[in-house]
Amino acid sequence: MAGPFESAAWLVGVPFSAMFTAVLSGLFDKVELELGLQHYAEMPWFPLFNVMPLNTVINLGYIGLGLFWCGFTSTALEQGMFKGRDCLLFYIFNIMASCYGCVQLLRILSHHVVWAVLDQWCTLPFFAFVFVWGLYLTYGWSSSRAFLILMTSIMSYCITLFCSLGFEIILGIHMACAITGGVLAYKRYPAAETLSTLYQALLSCSGFVFLKLFDHRLVQVSSVFKVVSGHFLSKICDIYQIHLVNNFFLDLTLEKAAANSLEEKANVLKREEPQTQRPLTDDIIYEFPRRRRDT
Repeated sequence: MAGPFESAAWLVGVPFSAMFTAVLSGLFDKVELELGLQHYAEMPWFPLFNVMPLNTVINLGYIGLGLFWCGFTSTALEQGMFKGRDCLLFYIFNIMASCYGCVQLLRILSHHVVWAVLDQWCTLPFFAFVFVWGLYLTYGWSSSRAFLILMTSIMSYCITLFCSLGFEIILGIHMACAITGGVLAYKRYPAAETLSTLYQALLSCSGFVFLKLFDHRLVQVSSVFKVVSGHFLSKICDIYQIHLVNNFFLDLTLEKAAANSLEEKANVLKREEPQTQRPLTDDIIYEFPRRRRDT
């Protein structure tokens, strides 16, 4: 029987392979894309190669971060911090992060339409998965709901075939859904200090959008942005955003586990004889740590 990591790899790999096949077929060749060095403010100054060093190397951050959190998830599973579906969701999200980094790296190196389309397309289910995760913590798991949301997300990219601003419109909707999922999950399990993580994630998301949109305009402010470009800085915001999302859901997952453990213990106490029943006091509540370990 496949473990959670193998199951997560299949759940990411199968739809990604279908998307890759669709792109190779030429279905999205007419989508408006930014291809070529002229769309980036960073100068391609790396010796012997016509590439942008910082915009290239930063994509390794997505891959490294995804691998780090996959490793953390494995350790948490061994130590009993994660159980069942919670572990699977962490694996899926971070395998997606690593795949996303690989796609962006290939886009920067090749400036080929295949990787440019996949770069845009993979962004959508990435945000949609955050929405699915938030709904899971709020209402419990539903395979049909998750499948419907993710399939709708993947298919929504077809809007780019009919509207020049289709990607921007649908991406905005995905961002709004991801934020909604996070807020709902926080209201269900308001873990200590997690609200600040949510605010930081929103700030990082805003930085990602702003810096990417104003990549060329920042050069007019200072020539420094020809080297340390807005596009490069936007990717730093994006990577940090992914890290914060992991921390956010880690807090809520541990809060959910603590709440469930407390509820189970309360049910056990109710079944005890009145003379031996132990009151549910603060010393019992404090047996269940609600703070996450540092990552």
